[in-house]
Amino acid sequence: RFQRRQRGFSGLLEVPMCPLPSERKLILLLAFLAIAALSLTFFGLDATDFVRQSECRTAVVAREMLDSGDFLVPTVNGRPRFEKPPLYYWAIAALASKTGAVSETVARLPSVLAALAAALALGGFAWRRAQLLNQPPVAAGWLAGLVLICLPGFWQRATLADAESMLALTCLAVTVCLYWHLRQPQ
Repeated sequence: RFQRRQRGFSGLLEVPMCPLPSERKLILLLAFLAIAALSLTFFGLDATDFVRQSECRTAVVAREMLDSGDFLVPTVNGRPRFEKPPLYYWAIAALASKTGAVSETVARLPSVLAALAAALALGGFAWRRAQLLNQPPVAAGWLAGLVLICLPGFWQRATLADAESMLALTCLAVTVCLYWHLRQPQ
């Protein structure tokens, strides 16, 4: 039940070992938490109106792209808007072309999907890294992805119609690619 510390002041400090749940139980628990979080998020996307002025602007840019047919120059009230890259506007416009209108859900969905992709990318990175270190890879992957999703600031921004989740996904992807590139033998 108790394990003695091998280095340093052996005998002075005894650390109790907590029994860990099996990997299967941990995976099931994390999967349940992930499904619960995702279902609450997807069903709540249209529960509130746009809460920020930037959300309204984002939706207006996507609507104007659809109305004018000009997908190269984002505009707000006919004036060019170059503050943000157009990828997020294109994603909203693509969804709106399928649903027929730019709504709160349509404007927020690309951000949520980008946040989920970032969580999956981080989970995949943790899974592969744990596998290389002979640790339980599935639990590491699930845990890393869920920790990212459970960060309040990250998930709050993910449920807004802002491009920051796509930026986070891009930064994470570049960081992971750089890490694996630097680990390759020269």
